[in-house]
Amino acid sequence: MPPLPTRDGCTFLIGKELTEVTFGKSHTELRFDGGARINIRGDVEHRVQTDMLGRAVPEKAPLPSLLHLVGMTVRQVGADGESLLLAFDDGHEVRLFADGGDARFEIVSGNRSRE
Repeated sequence: MPPLPTRDGCTFLIGKELTEVTFGKSHTELRFDGGARINIRGDVEHRVQTDMLGRAVPEKAPLPSLLHLVGMTVRQVGADGESLLLAFDDGHEVRLFADGGDARFEIVSGNRSRE
């Protein structure tokens, strides 16, 4: 699996509006304006400030609370070596977790992949 992307490698997501969330059999996909998207296969967590709205592994079950993010804009991104954090409007945060340092998600900027 690819290594976890760095914060700097994902700053292109700042200012992007989430336009669609789709749930597949073994993944969840977040689609943003401009063609950017994130295909999630590993652990994902959704919080609003200090409240946990849910955590799931898309290969096993979807995380329906992600639908509340449609129409919201990414305000900040962060990476700590174990996860990638996307901060949206109104205190919503989505954290994508790595598995032993390997990303369990793929980020596409609209014209190239950033696994």
